[in-house]
Amino acid sequence: PTLRALLHLGRAEWYARAGGDPAAVRRELRWAQHEDVVGTFDVTPQAADVDWSFRTLARWKLATALDRAGEQDVEVCRAYQRVADLWAAGAPIYRARADSARQRVRDLAVCHTAS
Repeated sequence: PTLRALLHLGRAEWYARAGGDPAAVRRELRWAQHEDVVGTFDVTPQAADVDWSFRTLARWKLATALDRAGEQDVEVCRAYQRVADLWAAGAPIYRARADSARQRVRDLAVCHTAS
């Protein structure tokens, strides 16, 4: 069940390195959002369960890749903000990323005009 998640993360990383194609990075790292899935889940992990477990990592990679590519928009702000919120109490490496994400939200002017 992790193959799909690893595929999307790997492709996003490749697109970011191979020329910084922001549209392709967005497409690959939005896979984990699954806002259309509703219902109960089986005890056996399903692909969507695995996707959800990688969702914050995908947000972090989306925000940093698009930020580096100069795509500083509302989506970048929201991704950084969710990372800051969700990893604030995590293990040290994740708390550090949360702190960095929170700082970028403060630094990016577009984040202060986003709803």
